[in-house]
Amino acid sequence: MSSIWIFVIIIILLPVFMLVMNKVKCSGKAMAVILKDGLPIDMRLCKVVRGFIVYNGCGYYMYDELHRDVRYPAGYPSFMQETVKAYLIDEHDGVPLDWRVIGEAPGARAKRARELGACFDSEMFATYLKKSTEQGSITKGRFNWRRALPFALIALAILGVLGYFMFF
Repeated sequence: MSSIWIFVIIIILLPVFMLVMNKVKCSGKAMAVILKDGLPIDMRLCKVVRGFIVYNGCGYYMYDELHRDVRYPAGYPSFMQETVKAYLIDEHDGVPLDWRVIGEAPGARAKRARELGACFDSEMFATYLKKSTEQGSITKGRFNWRRALPFALIALAILGVLGYFMFF
């Protein structure tokens, strides 16, 4: 097999295959953001059966006014992502929680929901990222080459080996 066919398979057919598989994976499913007692938030793509989200054998109601549209899976380019409905669910309650007003309620569940809202806020995330790089960096705010250089060298070595086998 010549190298041009390997190139076509990797560059063209692999993304098309991933796009189709993502559409198949997301059909008939909804994202459930589950608040558990004393545990971190669990985000799962769950089956939808007759208007109920099924998670661990339990069914949770789906209300159109209580969902938020999200793109799944995170980290893929936007043209490869699928839009799915996301519901904020308490593990012990069959009715989804409202994304807009959950942070105003008292209690541990509201605290976790406020933390979740902060995770989805882009300005809060940018501020957190800036402060963490200022505190954790040896060079105080500049790019740390000591940490990045080994990873860059490993990536270059992998690309070199792949390039060698593709063309020779």
